[in-house]
Amino acid sequence: MRIAFTDFHHGWGGQAYQVLLLAEALRNRGHEVLVIIPHESDLDKRCSSAGIATFTGCQFKRGFRPACLFRDIKALASSFRNFNPDVIHCHGSQDAWQTLAVHTLTRTRAVLIRTKHNSYPVAPHAFNRWLYGSAFCRTIAVAENIREGILSAGIRHPERVVTLHAGLPDGFGKSIPTESEKIRTLREEVRNEFDLPAQAQLIGLVGRLMKEKGQEVLMQAVNLLKDSHPDLHVLLIGTGGQYDQLLATRDGMGLNDRVHFTLFRNDIERLTAALDISVLAATDCDASSTVLKEAMSLNIPVIGTNIGGTREIIDNGNCGRLIPADDAKTMANAIEWTLNPDNAKEKAEQVKRAQERVDQLYRMHSVAQSTEAIYEQALQEKRGPQAKQENAG
Repeated sequence: MRIAFTDFHHGWGGQAYQVLLLAEALRNRGHEVLVIIPHESDLDKRCSSAGIATFTGCQFKRGFRPACLFRDIKALASSFRNFNPDVIHCHGSQDAWQTLAVHTLTRTRAVLIRTKHNSYPVAPHAFNRWLYGSAFCRTIAVAENIREGILSAGIRHPERVVTLHAGLPDGFGKSIPTESEKIRTLREEVRNEFDLPAQAQLIGLVGRLMKEKGQEVLMQAVNLLKDSHPDLHVLLIGTGGQYDQLLATRDGMGLNDRVHFTLFRNDIERLTAALDISVLAATDCDASSTVLKEAMSLNIPVIGTNIGGTREIIDNGNCGRLIPADDAKTMANAIEWTLNPDNAKEKAEQVKRAQERVDQLYRMHSVAQSTEAIYEQALQEKRGPQAKQENAG
């Protein structure tokens, strides 16, 4: 198959990461792949490093920009004409609208697929019913409750909306040693790097520094525990626009010796493997958390807020602690339970189930195979009426 991906994001994040992983996996499965993205976006640079073909003639800017929109549509039409895809797979809102416009104007032969990567609700009006139920041959929701939200808008063809979680690279975690002595050494190295005591109980939150990721809620939980758990420390791993605000919040709580900002890191595997707990503290919009799957694959206990697909990933609490969003007290209780040695046996069982769940359901080879099957089904449906017409002729 010839597969064109589109994504409008200029910066890096979970959605762009999934586009890269899927493009690479399908390329490795023998398909011809083109990724259509803004020039000099983070995804453009990473695709180039991975040897994935890109087209960067579209700006995909938000807002009402008629001149920019006209140029983008013209460039997009040219890229489709030259590449002649069998499948066009849209991953964002801005690129999806423009692809629909080009498809309507030029009647490209490709089937159109859309992935909804976020948990924002779908308003139940006629336009969305057409968009999700008819305009795209398939809409992929990255969690079942996101699919249910789409269907609640009254979609005409609910069978066109399917669930497929975001994937984790097949090789993630394979470079981390499994021998207990080497793991102890790794944990010591990470604690030394941040000037932490060897006995530090280390919680990690990986994510952009923004309100929706819940870093402040985690700090509130740690503030509740700081007296009873003198060795408790937190790594906030990532960058973002709320760095200064979160820094001020930390210092205002008197947690400057407990909460440590790592900023951007390219050794997520190593840092995660050194944790005692990985926390997903999202308060909004998180859909199919890669961070949870990364920790679960590394045998690290997880605590996740019940946002988007977290309930499905953690299997209703069987593979980790599932808690309400934006609730510092409940988060503190979950942290305390996880650190309590009396719960070691149950925690070990959760960790084992979690690793097995990731390997069975969320590795990228599995996600790529399922995506491929979705494409093939959509193509078969498109060929069906054409084949009937040809036979009748």
